[in-house]
Amino acid sequence: MTALIASAPRPSFRLLQRSLRLVLGVLSLSVMAGCNDVSEAPAPDPGPGALTIVTASLPDATVRQPYSITIGGSGGITPYSWGVTPPLPANLSFNGASGAISGMPAAQGTSSHTFTLQDSSVPPQTTQKTLSLKINQALVPPAITTLSLPAGTVNAPYPQTTLNATGGVPPLVWQPVGMPFGLTFDAASHSISGVPTSSGTANVTFTVNDSAVPFNQTASGTLSITVNVALKIDTTSLPEGSVNQGYGPVQLNASGGGQPYSWTIVGGAPPAPGLTLSSGGVITGQPTTKGAFTNTYRVQDNNGAAVTQSLTITVAELIIDTTGLPTGRVGVAYGPVALTASGGTPPYVWSSSVVPVLPSGLLFDPNSGTVSGAPLVPQINGSHTFSVRDAANRTATKALGLTILDSLTSR
Repeated sequence: MTALIASAPRPSFRLLQRSLRLVLGVLSLSVMAGCNDVSEAPAPDPGPGALTIVTASLPDATVRQPYSITIGGSGGITPYSWGVTPPLPANLSFNGASGAISGMPAAQGTSSHTFTLQDSSVPPQTTQKTLSLKINQALVPPAITTLSLPAGTVNAPYPQTTLNATGGVPPLVWQPVGMPFGLTFDAASHSISGVPTSSGTANVTFTVNDSAVPFNQTASGTLSITVNVALKIDTTSLPEGSVNQGYGPVQLNASGGGQPYSWTIVGGAPPAPGLTLSSGGVITGQPTTKGAFTNTYRVQDNNGAAVTQSLTITVAELIIDTTGLPTGRVGVAYGPVALTASGGTPPYVWSSSVVPVLPSGLLFDPNSGTVSGAPLVPQINGSHTFSVRDAANRTATKALGLTILDSLTSR
C-alpha cells in the first residue's frame, strides 16, 4: 500500500503585537499562521513602577522641642533603604530603614540635606531629593510673674485681680486649683473676683499652658489668698462732751478686714460742732454747741470692704445755776447757803478753792457745796469765783457776789 502525503501549504507568520520592557520583563509576540489561526501570549506584568521620594518639604523644627517626621517614598520594590548627606544637625537622628527623622535639635539654623532612596529591585532603583531643614530659635517658656495676691474680707467683694505671665506661645491657658469659697477665676481674663464666704488662708496653685506645637510648655506657681474675718466697728458709744471744753482724743475701734482702716462720716458732717474726725478714727476738738449729735460713722479696710455704725456725741453745757449769794451781817450766823449746778453729767464735785477766799468767819464745804459760818468782817459788793466738775470731767466756774454788812451794835 502506498501512502500519499499531501503537502500542506507552508505556514506564513505575521507579527501582530510586540511588547518590550526595558526593565526586567517579558517579550510577548502574537503570530498568525498562514492558516489564519491566531494565538495571543499572556498580558504583561505592570512591574514595580519608577522609584520616587514623595516628601515635598520638611516642617520647621524648634530648638529643644521634640521633632519627628518620616520621609515618604513610592514605586520600586520594598523594603527601601535610606541615606542622607550631609548628616542632620546635632541631636537629630535619621533611621535608614524607615526614613524617619527624630530628636530634639540643639541649635538654631537652616541646612540642606540630600536624601537617597533605594529599593529592592534587581538591579536596585535609586533616587535622590534635596530638602531644606529650618531650626527656629528656642521658645521662651511661660513664666508666672504675679508674686502675691491681695487679701480679701468675708462678705465683701474681693478686689478684682489679674494674674500675669510672660513668654510662651499665645494664647496662654490658665487653670487654678484650691480657690477659696466664694471666689471664681476667669480663664479668659485670668482674673480673680467674687465675695469670699469664709476666713482663712488658701494656697492656690495656678498652672499656665501655652500653645506651642507639638507640645505645650507649662509653668505653675502657688500663691496664697488670705481672707480676713468680716470687718466690724467695735465702738458702740462715745463719751459726752462739754461746751468750750477740750474733747478727747477719742479713738474709734474696728476689727476684722485688713488694716490700715480709713474712717469717715457719711455725709461729711463733723462729729459735733467744733470737733473733727481724722482718717485714723480719732475725734478731737472743743465743742461749741450743746446738744445730741448723731452721725453714721464709716470704716473701710485696705481691701475696700466697708461697714457703718450710728454713734451719738452728747454735748452738755455744765453751768453753775446760783446767781449770787445772800447778804450777811457781821456776827450773825450765815447759811448754810447751797450752790447748785446743772448740765453735764452728775454727780458734781465742787472745788474747795474759792478765789478770792471768803470773808473771815465764812467757809465753803466742797462736799455739800454750801457756804456757812458767821462773818467777822464786813464786805461790800465782794465777788468770789466758785468751780464745779462733773462726772465727765467737765468744769464750770462762776463769780458770785457777796455783801457782808457791819454788825448792828457797831452803829
